[in-house]
Amino acid sequence: MSDDDEIKKELTAGDGEGGEGENLDDAPRKKLSGKRILLFIVLPLLLMLGGGSGLYFSGALSHFSSSEDHGGGGLDEPKLVDDEPEGPTFFYEVPDIIVNLSADGNKQRFLKLSVTLELVGETAPAEMDKVMPRVTDQFQTFLRELRVSDLQGSAGVYRIRQELLERVRIAAHPTYVRDVLFRDILIQ
Repeated sequence: MSDDDEIKKELTAGDGEGGEGENLDDAPRKKLSGKRILLFIVLPLLLMLGGGSGLYFSGALSHFSSSEDHGGGGLDEPKLVDDEPEGPTFFYEVPDIIVNLSADGNKQRFLKLSVTLELVGETAPAEMDKVMPRVTDQFQTFLRELRVSDLQGSAGVYRIRQELLERVRIAAHPTYVRDVLFRDILIQ
């Protein structure tokens, strides 16, 4: 006789017997089926883990787990990374850049880019002369990976401007670059 048959027998034999004083702990308990375990235990755990990892990798939780000490120990006002320095503004013309774009097919496409950098500070132009080879290298390596479709529309041009600005700020540090201004964008 199987365990299930014994449980059914005990349950049917117990009908009508006992009374109000019967101990409920003595009654056999139902086993959870695999579908119920999956539905009520495993699925919510997977949803919580998936949502948490999505928030973590999207950066939404980064301000909660910052490794920097802000002095107060709690959630203080965020510190601005790009505090713009005071001083006069200079415009610095970068030599024209000509690169071949990533080929979509057999036809080779070229990009000619003329850029002016907006610098802040008394010594900014002299400092930019010193790091111009590094800036040119950063621009070249980024622009060579672009496709013609990346340059289409105002959203594409804006994205490229932001990428170039980020790269020039890294390459020209500590010189502050306020903006990247396009003089000419030519695709052949």
